[in-house]
Amino acid sequence: MHLRRLAVLLTSSGLVAAALAFAPAASAAEYLEVVGLSEFTDSSGTRHIFGEIVNHGSSPVAVQADVTYRDQSGEVAGGDVGAPLLTFVAPNDGRTPFEVQPQQDYAGFDVAASPAASSAVFNHAFEVTKVGDFVDPATKARQIAMQVRNTNGGAAQDVVVAVTYYTQSGRVAGAETFGVGSLAGGATGRVEVPVNPEFPGVSSWQAVAESPTAPTGAGTEPPPASGSGSDKPSALVCNPAMKLSKKTVDVGSTTSVSVSGATPGSTLMLEGYSRPSTTYAPIRKGVTVGADGTVAPFAVRPPTSARVRIGVSGCAGAGAGQVISVVPGLGIGVTRVRTRTYTFTGKILPGKQNTGRAIALYVNGAKRTTVKSAADGSYKATLTLPRGVTKAWWATGADMTNLAGKSATKAFSVS
Repeated sequence: MHLRRLAVLLTSSGLVAAALAFAPAASAAEYLEVVGLSEFTDSSGTRHIFGEIVNHGSSPVAVQADVTYRDQSGEVAGGDVGAPLLTFVAPNDGRTPFEVQPQQDYAGFDVAASPAASSAVFNHAFEVTKVGDFVDPATKARQIAMQVRNTNGGAAQDVVVAVTYYTQSGRVAGAETFGVGSLAGGATGRVEVPVNPEFPGVSSWQAVAESPTAPTGAGTEPPPASGSGSDKPSALVCNPAMKLSKKTVDVGSTTSVSVSGATPGSTLMLEGYSRPSTTYAPIRKGVTVGADGTVAPFAVRPPTSARVRIGVSGCAGAGAGQVISVVPGLGIGVTRVRTRTYTFTGKILPGKQNTGRAIALYVNGAKRTTVKSAADGSYKATLTLPRGVTKAWWATGADMTNLAGKSATKAFSVS
């Protein structure tokens, strides 16, 4: 039983030779292959060697890239171990990119793939989908937005996405990984992938996700997400349309926010403030725009009147603000304390935001007294009234915090 390793020699003039090596493995039918080798030097002077390791076997395997540097005479001049971007390569022609940044001079090199020790387990059970492709107006860089769904039945930790970029001839132009974090079973995460403009001749790309968490099931790898390097990215819309289902709500009630005309795959945030503050702060973060440029309506429940707007990730500005007006809640209670004398109580909601607010008591349509609410929103007044049928209620005027409010009307007979 042997694991066949394919070593490929690359010189300044290109691929010149291939040699087979052998090492112990679980099955003679299983072997690894190194493909797509390329090298380039970036603008900072750092050299990069990229390639892919392909697993032609029927079982997943943890791998490494063994690099041997050659001098002008073909003699060994040193070596490196290239770590793959995915710990495991899926079976049946699964693949992982790898990168090496040489720190020495060489005239040529060869790369062989070999199994590597790993304490992790194989779990590629994540569905990666492209949801957007746009240009970040701040950095002018292309961003590919991807959604990652955990197809395991249980939670997965430290999920990462490895993105491989290819030239038109199939060489690996570059590769990078991006963290997604932890995902509950069936949950989705999101990652925005900035395409490195220094990767030479990008013609296409594909993305695969992985987690070191033991899979619920076989950890089977779904087909990778893929796209063309020539896909025309969209301009990022920084001021999409926002609509409120209701602009006036009773305290404790909700209004729905919907968005349209946004860039598919972009990330939005609802921001807002309530007086006396005038500084916007996040209300809801990480809202992802769908493929049709819209966001499914989501509910917000402001405790007081608020001005809200939509901010777009990557945009310096934000959309125009709209006001959600809140009607406070007022309660009333009536208690007889002695002949013709009654104590009127109540509580305004929300209490904290209305501390010290003037609240008037009306009896038979006339304002009889005004009190201020306590820190918990409560208020109280005691009056002596003429005998007879009486109606009473509490009311506020509008202020910077809330609209005017009125309690229920309490009818009773003064005795």
